[in-house]
Amino acid sequence: ASVKSPAFATPTTFGSLTLLENATIRTDNPDLKGNGGSIELDAGKQLTVLGKLIAPGGRVLLNNQGAADATPYDNAQSIWLGERSLIDVAGYYARSYSPSGELLSARVYDGGDVEINAARGFIVAKEGSVIKTTGTSGLVQVGASRDASMVYGAAGDIAISARDGVLWDGSFVGGAQGTGARGSFSLSLEGNANPIAISPAPPTGELVLTVTTDKQNLTQGLNVRDS
Repeated sequence: ASVKSPAFATPTTFGSLTLLENATIRTDNPDLKGNGGSIELDAGKQLTVLGKLIAPGGRVLLNNQGAADATPYDNAQSIWLGERSLIDVAGYYARSYSPSGELLSARVYDGGDVEINAARGFIVAKEGSVIKTTGTSGLVQVGASRDASMVYGAAGDIAISARDGVLWDGSFVGGAQGTGARGSFSLSLEGNANPIAISPAPPTGELVLTVTTDKQNLTQGLNVRDS
């Protein structure tokens, strides 16, 4: 199953999209053929996630897009993850019912993928927000002997990119069990190398990425659309 919700019709039509705190979008679990679900939310202006996006072993994509030179720079525009938001693509253990308890059709599916892309604006993740891409495990009967063995799935991948900046106080949960392969994480600050002929124009110049063990709650006190 897949869910796609755009908040704009054309690159010059800008809309805002909000998933409320008590709302949940969940896809089906992967089937025994390996078909997983996907959730894609697109907004041309403000994209706010306060609730839960769950796609077991699947994919979640958040886009703040549209033509970067089609509207003046807005320093309050963001992809916003609230303090109770959850994006969960953790791995999944699937098995079909068997009266004898056989596990011949059991499968372990890896953790899925999360991609957050702010082609315009910032990405803000409040403290308490969680992205989960953990792997899972389960017993699977392998080979002619039909002996059950523990199979460990891989953790998933997280990719985050923003043109104007990232404020991240949320948590990533992406470990794997046993011999399961570890997942990956990437963060890129795209910046704006060339001036754009609009007013006000987005700033140009150097972007600095700071990694520290000193906990800093940069989003404390911030609300959606604060500049």
